Amino acid sequence: MRSVKAAVVLACCCSAVWGQVAWGQPVGQLLNATGRVSVRRAGGGAAPGVILLQLNAGDVVTVGAGGGAEAVFYKNGWRMGLGGRSVAVTGASGFSRRAGPAPRVLGSLGQRLAGRLAPGAALQPVKIGGIVIRGGNDEDPYHGPREPSPVGVIPAGPVTFRWTGPVEPGTQRLRFRVLHNDEVILREELPASAQSFVAPRGVLQPGGEYEWIVSAVGVNGAGKASRAGIRLLSAQETGELQALERDAAAAACKFPHDPASMALLGESYEALGMPKEARHAYEAALRLKPGDAALKGAVKRVSTLHRGNAKGRADGVAYSNNGVAGAQE
Repeated sequence: MRSVKAAVVLACCCSAVWGQVAWGQPVGQLLNATGRVSVRRAGGGAAPGVILLQLNAGDVVTVGAGGGAEAVFYKNGWRMGLGGRSVAVTGASGFSRRAGPAPRVLGSLGQRLAGRLAPGAALQPVKIGGIVIRGGNDEDPYHGPREPSPVGVIPAGPVTFRWTGPVEPGTQRLRFRVLHNDEVILREELPASAQSFVAPRGVLQPGGEYEWIVSAVGVNGAGKASRAGIRLLSAQETGELQALERDAAAAACKFPHDPASMALLGESYEALGMPKEARHAYEAALRLKPGDAALKGAVKRVSTLHRGNAKGRADGVAYSNNGVAGAQE
């Protein structure tokens, strides 16, 4: 009987803390964690408190002596902090004290920026299909064209395609092609020494998805090639991205010594499929919090994607295919 009453009391308390949000639903993220911070999940299990860890409704955050934690909440953009020896329950709009010092409201990152980070928000991963990741032979000094750039989602506008060498011995020229819906829409023959090509105006359209290939051509025909997938942002996506960047810049001005705004911007770039931009944002956050394991891991992750060395990922970011022999002509 006593346990039933306790459950009823807990349910009433939880409804006040969580509002209409469902138990276990994502409601925010940790922005900073120092010292010993742990998160007991609402559905069971536990996780160490690290930067960018998602928080769900009902999670219990515990901060050890001398430590601290900060989080942002998707619903209202609030930043809230927990001091040492504090225990708090995660709700839809903030923390609720369970033990120790009460949570502190530290300001706001802005509801628009925070809201975009919530699962199901406007910025979604972009899928660019049809590119098989096989990788090159690292023991072969003549990979052919490789390390293609750009890869993934890019802003609309003039596009310069770049790659590196050296090419295979006997290469007479490079063949550059752009495909849309498996049809070649641009083909150029370039000098064997070329390492870049500027797309003519009007070939690539906002919102369009393309595959581009540069292959070595010798006396025996096509040799090794490098290929990558790109997608140009649509006008609507460009507007969304510009608004997000303005929000992040405003948050960085408000909290100049805090890595949170740059970390969140990096996370948004990564979700959108822009690994180069994500890396720059994560690196900026890491400069403000040197040595942070989560940020270092994020930099490494998106740097790998930007170089096109990911293996068999299927989460929607476009990757390159280096050193593929016998590309179809």
